Amino acid sequence: TGAKLIVTHSQEELQNAKLRLLWLRNFESVSIYLEKGSARGRARVVVEVVEAKPITTELAYGLFDQDATRGQSLSGRFTHYNLFGSGKIFDARANAISPFSGPTIRQYFAGAQYIDPHLFDSKRNFFTVGASYLNSALTQRDGDRFEHFFREQVSYDVTLGRRLWDFSYVTLGYQHRPVINVPSNARQDDEHFETVDTPRNGAMALGFGWNSEDDPYFPTRGSRL
Repeated sequence: TGAKLIVTHSQEELQNAKLRLLWLRNFESVSIYLEKGSARGRARVVVEVVEAKPITTELAYGLFDQDATRGQSLSGRFTHYNLFGSGKIFDARANAISPFSGPTIRQYFAGAQYIDPHLFDSKRNFFTVGASYLNSALTQRDGDRFEHFFREQVSYDVTLGRRLWDFSYVTLGYQHRPVINVPSNARQDDEHFETVDTPRNGAMALGFGWNSEDDPYFPTRGSRL
């Protein structure tokens, strides 16, 4: 597909636009060039792109040796970058870590996320919703004794975002955790550690980014608060 626009931009701006389009997973190739405009001082910018396949899959297997523990890991991912043919994104991933020998290092994780980069066809608003499950266990040697850490969590999250200016955005999100088991160790007055469990079943999150991830389409990295 191609598009022709009558605009006045510098070469640097055109190259920046080309790079951003190249980073999109929606296109295999991007070409931007100038043609003579309708009047002096004007140029016609021609943008030509070749669409890529909307679905990507990943599968990885690995071995690890950490803190006297040897084990294996398996991870997979499925992503659709043009869901419903309207540019929506669905991303699902899972990984499992299990030991062969030594102290326990084990983790199971699964998560899925839906991203609407242009909520209600708005160029400014975007929306994400997701769910995840985590179950992990870790055993560490501390001198002559072993410490055991266990964590289990089921969470659902939703985030609304709005783009500001060219490369900035603000987000407001909430995460609900119907299942949360995250104990931690706290030092007592007698210098001994005691395991405490202070679950928080919900949390609000406010974010601001600049020169950064203004759109879930773009894997750019800038500054985020």
